[in-house]
Amino acid sequence: MKKLLLFFIVIIIGLSINFFKSDDIFFIPNINSVCFVADYSAVKDKNLDFVECGNDVIVFSNIEDAREIYYDLEPKCTVLSLQNTSLDQIKDLLKINYSFNQDLEGLTITYGYTPSFDKFQYVDGKKINVQIVEKSDEMLIGFPIIMTGY
Repeated sequence: MKKLLLFFIVIIIGLSINFFKSDDIFFIPNINSVCFVADYSAVKDKNLDFVECGNDVIVFSNIEDAREIYYDLEPKCTVLSLQNTSLDQIKDLLKINYSFNQDLEGLTITYGYTPSFDKFQYVDGKKINVQIVEKSDEMLIGFPIIMTGY
């Protein structure tokens, strides 16, 4: 009986972990704003602030509405704008495994992989699901990459 009870407890815990595992990236502190890149078809009947860009749209949001919009749109990419945050803080918070860094026109761009976000793509043959751009006055974090420009 004890083994059966233990078996059910293990199954319930395992299912709970998988059930609650999600791409919840909105726990990061100091988020100022959020934007999403999504298909136009995903937003055409919704009352959202967006800009058309070809077949895609860029949807702008505050942090209070971001989680609901994220799950409603299932965007191609999500970009968080933060202030007063260091790369080391983000690295620790997201448990990022770095793939490579790039300097581009005075910006430091970091590509990596975090277990906090399920979606990914390959960049230079490496699995990437987070891109971080450090600017002088803000930090942009894109999941899986930034598709909105820096």
